[in-house]
Amino acid sequence: MSVLANGTIIDNRYKVNGRIGSGGMADVYLCDDQHLGRPVALKVMHERFAQDASFVTRFEREAQAAAGLQHKNVVNVFDRGEVGNTYYIAMEYLQGRSLKDVIVAMGALDPKLAIHICLQILAAARFAHSKGIVHRDIKPQNVMIDDEWNVKVTDFGIAHNPVDGDITQTGQMVGTAQYISPEQAQGRPVSNASDLYSIGVVLFEMLTGRVPFDGDASVAIALKHINDTPPRPSSIVPTIPAVLDGVVLKAMAKSPVERYASAEEFTTALERARDGIGEAPGKTEIRSAPAVAGSTAPSAEELAKKKRKRNWIIAGCVLAALIVAAILYFLLIGGKVTVPNVVGRSVGDAQSRMAEAGFKTQIFRQTNKAPNGEVFSQSPAGNSEARKGATVILNVSSGPGTVAMPDVEGLTQDEATEQLEGLGLEVEVKREFSSDVRRGRATRTVPGAGENAERGSPVDLYISRGAQQVAVPNVVGQDVQQATRTLEEAGFEVDTTEEESPEEEGQVTKQSPASGTEADEGSTVELTVASGQNAVPDVTGLAQSEATSELEEAGFEVTTTEVDVEDVTDDGNVVKQTPTSGARPVGSTVTLEIGRFVETP
Repeated sequence: MSVLANGTIIDNRYKVNGRIGSGGMADVYLCDDQHLGRPVALKVMHERFAQDASFVTRFEREAQAAAGLQHKNVVNVFDRGEVGNTYYIAMEYLQGRSLKDVIVAMGALDPKLAIHICLQILAAARFAHSKGIVHRDIKPQNVMIDDEWNVKVTDFGIAHNPVDGDITQTGQMVGTAQYISPEQAQGRPVSNASDLYSIGVVLFEMLTGRVPFDGDASVAIALKHINDTPPRPSSIVPTIPAVLDGVVLKAMAKSPVERYASAEEFTTALERARDGIGEAPGKTEIRSAPAVAGSTAPSAEELAKKKRKRNWIIAGCVLAALIVAAILYFLLIGGKVTVPNVVGRSVGDAQSRMAEAGFKTQIFRQTNKAPNGEVFSQSPAGNSEARKGATVILNVSSGPGTVAMPDVEGLTQDEATEQLEGLGLEVEVKREFSSDVRRGRATRTVPGAGENAERGSPVDLYISRGAQQVAVPNVVGQDVQQATRTLEEAGFEVDTTEEESPEEEGQVTKQSPASGTEADEGSTVELTVASGQNAVPDVTGLAQSEATSELEEAGFEVTTTEVDVEDVTDDGNVVKQTPTSGARPVGSTVTLEIGRFVETP
């Protein structure tokens, strides 16, 4: 496949805006993700490699490895697919420069800046190693730097997962020659220690502006990694503290077991070195050259010639030493001026003051409790002496940073407060009624759970006062639907049960709690509702008026007929009713037969 033209649409999603990079295995294009409306970097494998199963496997492994590494110092991989006769990976588009570009442009970096960058590379390696991933190709070209010196490690194309196995054949060197470990150079199995060696090489290059081993051919460079002792960084840049020499050389030990045991141990050593910068440099041990055995004694004339030669050499050395001393005095002592103290000033003001005093500046942004854009420390320190034209490091606050608010609902006040203050937030306690959370427990925060809050900012923590007490309204006699609305508007839940009653169907006959009492807002009021049916009372033997009254009170209509009876005690009483018993709809009719005494002739 030739270079993708601008405007090409890939997978009905990615619109090509232009090629932004090219490597031995793939081209990289800046594209618009038309589904999510964001820029992405599309890495497209060269078509000649797409026919090789091992390269395809390697390419797919990059996507799988990086997609499983969701970390702030690792490039995000979003998608993968096919384009034409080859394959692509859609990745996070990183604005900035590679660490290699930074070193080429700036040369040797300030040690504190080099440490800051290296600590972030180690954070990425530590996270990858915790997932069983060995990168195997850590180098400045695979480290991206933004304007605030934030780091992202890229290109897991030859990353190795010990669980999945390694597609590389035994004895084949994998990696970039200037940065590979001795075991990689020999084609032996890799481990986490291999990445730590490469990071040591990267740190060496940041401190000195050059790699420890170089040559005309990859094989020659690889042999140096295997056989040669790397130089001390301070032998190239004398101002590098001796403590950093030790860190670099331990990371670059030939044997993996002699290196740092983990990225965490490397990190700890580097942090200690950073804290120790500014102390007196280490001493260099000078040893006499060994004697040469087997030589013959010189003649007197030869001794005289050697003495004259030695005197000239000594005189030359003295002169050279005086010249060097004069140069060092001028560089280190002569021409020194007072460094302005700009701590607490805005970065723009600080740079202006440094320029007026004749100093260059290098900005180094970090999260800090100081306001965003304010200088919170500097090196060299304010009011100290430094050579005019030297570079002053300005550590500038990018603000205290933000934290995601935790969900504290249901925690005690002390538990919630401890969790919020542990994130650097100032807690203000407020109280509110809650029918869902019991008294004394946290109900919510403002900002809410999942939202971002700035460290050091005040947040509101709401604690439950329990449910609010509300007067229960009287709904007896109302239709159940109307009664339910009344109670819900007052803040109650409603539960209903039916029972036989002389009242109309759906009418509320009872309620609990009773009206006029107070109950927790959100609690349940039980309603008893007429079912629309009632039991027919047995009124046989009762007087007509008494029977009629009892049936009507039970919700029934009454009709009567007279029947002749021979017993005078039945006169005017109910002798029969229809229906006789059971539940009947309220309002239905019960027929009564009333006795009328007739004398027998």
